[in-house]
Amino acid sequence: MLQWVRPRHRNSMALYPLPPTAKRTAFFLNFFILSPVLVWPARRSSCRKYLKACGSLGYDGNRKSVPNRRSFMSTVLYTFSATGNSLTTACKLAELLPDCTVKSVTTYGHRHSVTEEADAVGFVFPVYYGDMPWPVRNLIHKMVFAENAYLFAVPTYRGGWGDVNKRLNQLLNTRGQKLSLSCGVPMPGNSFINEPQVDQGYLDAQNENVEKAAERIRNREVEDYRTDEILPLRPVDHPNNFRGITAEESCVGCGVCVSVCPMGNIRLQDGKAVIGDNCATCLACFHWCPAEAIWMSKQENIARRSKYHHPDVVLGEIIALKG
Repeated sequence: MLQWVRPRHRNSMALYPLPPTAKRTAFFLNFFILSPVLVWPARRSSCRKYLKACGSLGYDGNRKSVPNRRSFMSTVLYTFSATGNSLTTACKLAELLPDCTVKSVTTYGHRHSVTEEADAVGFVFPVYYGDMPWPVRNLIHKMVFAENAYLFAVPTYRGGWGDVNKRLNQLLNTRGQKLSLSCGVPMPGNSFINEPQVDQGYLDAQNENVEKAAERIRNREVEDYRTDEILPLRPVDHPNNFRGITAEESCVGCGVCVSVCPMGNIRLQDGKAVIGDNCATCLACFHWCPAEAIWMSKQENIARRSKYHHPDVVLGEIIALKG
């Protein structure tokens, strides 16, 4: 877990000329009561300061970055995350890379064209069925990169990567680019939750794995992901619809699933969630539903499994990724 230092509230009453007893009382009220109330919520999570990058302005934790202004050795991370594994990985990685900004795949994915002028561009995403999520493919398909840009990926996965690196390299080839490096970070799966102690081990090792990836990226390491095998690229503009997700009668109409769905694929109708056919199979609705009303039909063993989200991430941060 990333550490932060709680600052004292700057409008401290103790700055005014008060008698010693009043000063002590004011200091106590300010530091132990006002500061946690006024400051702590704004610093709730290690990822919050990076989520401003999901809008029109990027934020690297120290200064605002003007969009489309190229800086020396700048790095941009595009992340797609439903339960926080990839989001926390991107935020931790951003702290270890110089002049690094985090952007949301969902925010930029709806644009007709995305021009990225950074010297290094990374993609941090979960592995779904041995491939990248289709919103990530959709974004890359319409991106224009800087000449000689260093392109890398940091997939988060549970069990295996599949052919994600080769597929990503093939997709970048269609944009006149190539994948320079891929550093996977094993994380608890949000598709199948296994033994808790195994998953906790993945969480404990996350920082170390991210640090290793950051070192390789800083050193601009390059690997060859070319393959003679022609891997079929899955549809870009048309998602792999996942019609097995439904809402039970226990749905209370709270709207959490509507807010958290990165594709805007869920709506409320007559106080109940109605799921469309533009699903990214991220399962954010399943894991964040407070009433546990989202489940997968015909998959009873999966439907009742434990819900999961990264312990360092709160619901509002996932919603903020939508821009």
